[in-house]
Amino acid sequence: MCQILVKIQLPLSKTSIFTGIHLAANSIIAIAIIVSTINAGGLGTILFDGLRTSSMPKLLWEILLTVCLNALVNLILLLIEKLLENNRTN
Repeated sequence: MCQILVKIQLPLSKTSIFTGIHLAANSIIAIAIIVSTINAGGLGTILFDGLRTSSMPKLLWEILLTVCLNALVNLILLLIEKLLENNRTN
């Protein structure tokens, strides 16, 4: 039973599992930005400060930092996924 799980079911479900992890990671980053609306700190402090003061540089920096953070997290997850795929084939 364990061999069926490891050799058949897990490899077939790998795409769905990593899609869920990607969605969860992006949601966590989005929530960390929105949390600053209730003065709980977080990544969105610069964004909401820029909105409050109409400061375009602050808005652009926060957008750039958010996009880079999302891209970095997704890249790391993609590398982990490829690493696991390569270990399975070797």
